[in-house]
Amino acid sequence: MKSAAHVVNRLLKARGTYEGLPRIYNADLGTYTVGFTEVNTQATTAFARTKMHKAWLVGTSDIIDGTRIVDRVDGHRYIVMSLKKEYTAGNTAFIDGTLMYVTTTCTISRMGSSVDAFGRKLDADFTDVATGVWLMLNPMAEAPLDLPERQSDKSKIKVAMQSSVDVKINDRISTEDGEVYKVDYINRAELDNVVMLYVIPDNR
Repeated sequence: MKSAAHVVNRLLKARGTYEGLPRIYNADLGTYTVGFTEVNTQATTAFARTKMHKAWLVGTSDIIDGTRIVDRVDGHRYIVMSLKKEYTAGNTAFIDGTLMYVTTTCTISRMGSSVDAFGRKLDADFTDVATGVWLMLNPMAEAPLDLPERQSDKSKIKVAMQSSVDVKINDRISTEDGEVYKVDYINRAELDNVVMLYVIPDNR
């Protein structure tokens, strides 16, 4: 029986390149990696099947958790959620990855400190702090973990982005699709190099 490493490496050789270059583009470093992506056929929920895809990469890849990548075959963009190295005889045979499918990009804006003639803060005074940010947005409402000081709010929507992005609670997220949200909760501890946000519609 052939080993998993043999099967994956055969697939990498057959599917891991496109138009003479490695198929996977590292958008953070501008480099290419032999590999391919695919829908997670083992997924048991619609969210996992449509938003959480799989990746198979060569063991020498420079891609790490949180990297933004592009599958050049279909143009799909992803944020790497997690990677697991598989070893054979002490060497990395291949890398098994879980990806978050990027559904949109956004601009992040932060409320300023301007006040009107009566000393009241101007809610409409926003300054852009980041643009073109890749997002994995789950359109289904989610709730963050219950915390002692607050109750879960079922109206919150889950968003994922790179942890290097400058984002804070109360920031405004404006997507390229015209949706506008307010950041209500930030979880920086759940994943390496990825931040999970919970947002609500922004009516300010």
